[in-house]
Amino acid sequence: LENQLTQQQTEQEQQQALIDSLITVILNQLAYMDSLNATQQAQQTYIDSLYSAQQTTLEQLANSALSAGFTETQVFSGEIPISWTDVDLSNVVSNTTSLVLFKFNGNGWVALRPDGSTEEWVDGSSTSEISLTIMQSTSSEPNSLGLIITGSNGNIELRSAISGRQGTLSVIFYLN
Repeated sequence: LENQLTQQQTEQEQQQALIDSLITVILNQLAYMDSLNATQQAQQTYIDSLYSAQQTTLEQLANSALSAGFTETQVFSGEIPISWTDVDLSNVVSNTTSLVLFKFNGNGWVALRPDGSTEEWVDGSSTSEISLTIMQSTSSEPNSLGLIITGSNGNIELRSAISGRQGTLSVIFYLN
């Protein structure tokens, strides 16, 4: 009987040790979950602060001298000259240097450069110049896009490599 009692007491102690171990694991898991929750809250606070900073920056940009236009405006239509020809964009982008996204619809190649630039187009649509944009439009792919900075007066120059090419050039977007 004494042996049985000792054995039961040993089993109870082992069971209690297992219960204590399980309680410790559960408490550790709860502490870990609390830690994860705190980390998630800190991350959310950080994300909220980034969003707030982004909104503030956008509001400041909107209220500053920055202006942007999103209305498509045709600025050239007809035969594309084979020599550099000025295109006045000042009524669209103002008399200032602007970053402009153009849409070209026509037949063949057109090259654009800032007004007053001396950079040249290398025939075959290959260029090593950094402020020259070349766009191609075909009947199967009629619209091509190009991005260029205007001259300080808001103007660009355009030309084609082949005479008799027809096309239209529109401002899609600009940023002053």
